[in-house]
Amino acid sequence: MINMINNMNPIQRYESRITALSPEAKTAIINIGLSWPDIVGASGSYISKTILHNIIKATSPWTVNKVTDNGAGRNGVTWSIIPTFTDLNLLNKIEGGRFTTYDLTSVGREIVIMMLLNCNRCSNTKVCQKCLGSPGYGSTDSVCDHVEVKDCEECHGTGDPDKDTGEHGCWNCEENCDSCDKNRKIFCWSCGGHVTCQYCKDLDAVWEFE
Repeated sequence: MINMINNMNPIQRYESRITALSPEAKTAIINIGLSWPDIVGASGSYISKTILHNIIKATSPWTVNKVTDNGAGRNGVTWSIIPTFTDLNLLNKIEGGRFTTYDLTSVGREIVIMMLLNCNRCSNTKVCQKCLGSPGYGSTDSVCDHVEVKDCEECHGTGDPDKDTGEHGCWNCEENCDSCDKNRKIFCWSCGGHVTCQYCKDLDAVWEFE
């Protein structure tokens, strides 16, 4: 099934995964939605995709601190994810040890995977929505103001190469500007000219948890 899904375009791939969900998962999605990574939890704490990724990667019952980034996002997990998932039987609560731990049910895993795959920024097309004018670029009339090596008054056109590596070392000029193309046309600030949605570009790795 994974090979077949990989050959689909991004939207078909996402819709096929929705169709393949269990009836219980579809019911849960109706109740809680999929856009948690882009909203603020009931406690006022942002629920990032990093937290959801940590939850789905866990190979054993986890604590709140385990799935947060040194406590960052703790309120979102404690007051939004845990009570909502527990009420819908998507999460097992394990007490009796030194710490209370949690573990996703099989349906809970389905839901978290779909939350991770869902991208509200590009509607799951994986195409950058921040480009202006031409794909991969910023404003059509924007011109990069970087100083070229040949015009640099600081290094007098030498680039001030590193004595050991020979690499360009002048602080004032650019040998190969990352912000624009050879015609000084500025790339999109979000995708840097790659046209790919930067909010979901790394989510293919989520499919490994199927």
